[in-house]
Amino acid sequence: MQGMSNWQQDVYAPELRGGFQLAYFAAAADLVREDSAGIAVTSIVSSLLGNDAGKVAAGNGEMLLPMHPLQAQALMLDPAVRALMDSGQIRYLGPAGPVFTATSSVRTVYSDDAAWMPKFSLPVRITNSKRVNRRHELEAGVAVARLFERAGIDMFEPRLGFLHDSAYLTLDFSGQAESGFEVIFRENPFRGRAGDPVITVSALTAEPRPGHSSLFETIVRRVAQDHDISVRQACRRWFECYLDCALDPLVKLYDRFGVALEAHQQNSLLDLSQQGLPSRYLYRDSQGFYLSNSFRARWYGLMPDIVQIRSLFFDD
Repeated sequence: MQGMSNWQQDVYAPELRGGFQLAYFAAAADLVREDSAGIAVTSIVSSLLGNDAGKVAAGNGEMLLPMHPLQAQALMLDPAVRALMDSGQIRYLGPAGPVFTATSSVRTVYSDDAAWMPKFSLPVRITNSKRVNRRHELEAGVAVARLFERAGIDMFEPRLGFLHDSAYLTLDFSGQAESGFEVIFRENPFRGRAGDPVITVSALTAEPRPGHSSLFETIVRRVAQDHDISVRQACRRWFECYLDCALDPLVKLYDRFGVALEAHQQNSLLDLSQQGLPSRYLYRDSQGFYLSNSFRARWYGLMPDIVQIRSLFFDD
C-alpha cells in the first residue's frame, strides 16, 4: 500500500488486525442515490450502527452515509464537499457504531456484529492503483444479486456460494461520475463465525515468513496428522476436495447459466471447517461477473433492465 502512514497502517491494514469505527455523514436526500436487491438501504445503514443507532441520526430530509475514516478525511478536504458542508447540505457526524477491521482487500471491512461488509473507495494505492468504486460497478452488483436470486443461481450448487454486493449508496454531484461517497454493501455470511477457518486462496499460497511454514503447508500437515495418512496422501486428498468445490461448480455455472467468474486467488474464499479440507468455495467481487451473450435473451426475460449494463455481457 502507498499513502498510509505507519500509525494508519496499525489501524487500517489487515495484516495488523487494527480496529476502527466507521465515520458518518448526513446528506440532503435529494443528493443521495441508492439501490438494493433486497433490504432497504436505510435499514442496512441503521443496522451497521448497532447500539449507536439512536445516537447518530439524520435530520428531516437527510440520509445517513457510512464512510471509511481515511476516505472521510479525504472527502472533507475536497472543495466540492466543503462547499456542500458550508451550505448545510452535508454534515459530518463523526465516528459511530461497532468496531470494524479490514479484510484482505483493505477497503472492504468486517465486523462480527454486522450483517454487511461495507466496501469503500480509499485515497491510497493498493497493488499499484487507487481503488475507487465506480458507478457502473455499484449498479452491476445490485443487478447480479437480483438476477442470481430470480434465476435460482444462488442455490443450484451447495458447494458454491457468493458474497453479493447487493446494495449501494452514494451522493450525486453535478458533472461528476463519482463523488467519492460511493459505498457498496456486501453480504456477510460469516456473522458470528469469526473463528471459522474461511480463508482466501491468496492467503493460503502467500510466501511464509522467514523461518516459518506457509499457511497451506501447515494445514496439509494437520490434515495428514488428523487423518493418520502421509503428507503425500494428504496433499492429494486436499486437492481433490479443492477441485470438487472450486473447479467443478464453476464449470457447471458457465455451462448451465453462461456465467463466468474472475476467480483469481484474492476473490476466492475456501471454507476449511471440515478438518482443514475444502468443503465450499465462496466467490466475492461484483466487478468479476461475466455474462455470456448467448444467454442475453434468457436474462432479458427475467430482468429487462440488466441488458442495459453493458459491462456485464461478453462474447462466449
